[in-house]
Amino acid sequence: MNSNWQSLSPDFSELVEHISPLRNKIDLLHLQPRLENAIQRFISLPSSSVMMVNSIDHPLYRHLMNDWLGSRTNQEVINCEYKSKEELFGYIANNDDHTVNSGVVHHINNGFIILPVAALLADPRQWQQLKLILANQFAGWPINNKVALADHPAKIESKFKLVLMGDRYQLADFNEIEPDLYHFATIFSDFENDIKINKQNINLWCDYTDRIAQQLSHGKMKDIPTYLSLLATASRYKEEQLRAPLCPVWYQARINEAKVESNHEMITASDIKQAALAKDYRESYLANRTREDIEQGQVIIDCQGSEIGQVNGLTVIDIAGHPKSYGEPARISCVVHLGDGDIADVERKAELGGNIHAKGMMIMQAFLSSALQLEHPLPFSASIVFEQSYSEVDGDSASLAELCALVSALAIQPLNQQIAVTGAVDQFGRVQAVGGINEKVEGFFRLCSYRGLTGSQGVILPETNLSNLCLSDDVIDAVKNNQFHIWSVNSVDQALKIISGIPFDDADGDSLLNKIAERIQQLDEHAVSHSLVGKIIDWFVQRKAT
Repeated sequence: MNSNWQSLSPDFSELVEHISPLRNKIDLLHLQPRLENAIQRFISLPSSSVMMVNSIDHPLYRHLMNDWLGSRTNQEVINCEYKSKEELFGYIANNDDHTVNSGVVHHINNGFIILPVAALLADPRQWQQLKLILANQFAGWPINNKVALADHPAKIESKFKLVLMGDRYQLADFNEIEPDLYHFATIFSDFENDIKINKQNINLWCDYTDRIAQQLSHGKMKDIPTYLSLLATASRYKEEQLRAPLCPVWYQARINEAKVESNHEMITASDIKQAALAKDYRESYLANRTREDIEQGQVIIDCQGSEIGQVNGLTVIDIAGHPKSYGEPARISCVVHLGDGDIADVERKAELGGNIHAKGMMIMQAFLSSALQLEHPLPFSASIVFEQSYSEVDGDSASLAELCALVSALAIQPLNQQIAVTGAVDQFGRVQAVGGINEKVEGFFRLCSYRGLTGSQGVILPETNLSNLCLSDDVIDAVKNNQFHIWSVNSVDQALKIISGIPFDDADGDSLLNKIAERIQQLDEHAVSHSLVGKIIDWFVQRKAT
């Protein structure tokens, strides 16, 4: 269906009346109930000696954990973020007196040590020492055969709890070093990445961002529209309406840049928006260069007219070393010829297609074979390719576009080039959600806008992706003024009807399946007439006629 412009961005109307002007300055832990529960259990359970926390590998997260443990217990908390192995376990100095220097493990008493998992991955022997100390609750000193530790006990009581923090990849690598990690008196929890915003928690989110603005960035949010502007930017970042990140580093960066726009005065909604636009501008070089190649005709993309076996797919480009993904239309073409029913994925055969892309192609082929209900293999072979693509293609988000190109080539039915297509297909013809939907729509819109909006251009996307739309103002304005369109579909039938102009399956009328069936029938008749049996039949018919 043709989506209205109100559905293309988050609707905050139900949240506004629930936002209180009073701020309580809560911290991140109030928005992390599972993590808060884990911390309380870790503090209160004597048998739990290790806590594993999945978090972004950033010092700010470990400093937050330090503050939370310190505020909930009277015991010592030591963040060993920048401590060396010698500072942690002690060492014997290479001086005349061979001074014995104790480490953190020697003087901590019933406290907490916070350590990044990255440090243990760099030197796994540290974990073996820590595990031994945790198990025995005693710590010794480094062995030095030249020094007699007559004035020091061989070991000293050492009771502490250990908090290990790292991202999921680091935890997985550490689990290879310690297979019994999660059985070692361990509590596990996550720093949750995001939160679904609703009227019950909108004030908690506002309080949290206000705390960051004042404490981390020394700024101040002016009014309710300012919070909503920040929430719109957050939803765009998370690619879901009414969902916001919880990462304090992300908010600190956004608010700091908004302070620059406000000349270090009170931050307004306009400042948040201008900061986002400035960031997009700084990171737009590669996207602009790609669009210039299309505009100059070096990359062929049609956004007017009709073509058989050709469709505008939508891709998201990720380049190593570049912080921003961007959308780019891609011409997908399909040609058919007499054959044994093989549908060749050129990307896969050229080793430029990933496994997920190959899976999407096979699912698409299975759906079409089922829809045609053929007793014999399809008498055509086909070749599908991403034209002018020279890097790996992966993901199944182009399977709907590839299906459209294949059906068009088989039915000899032109497709509208003013319409771009994205979506994944299952074996029953249902259209499924894809990622990067905002970048994809905006990438095609920018090209159409440069060449001139006709009022008939637009994008077909999965209906289930509507909740992910957080489009830019220029796209929303164009849709609002009927200059550009967003069609949301949940089936292959709906998508093909929009882009081809005729239904996919209609037993009583003109349809794409009927066109394909007629073409197959004509081919079968042609094959019979040219076979030996066909020639004998023709000879008898001619003889009877004479």
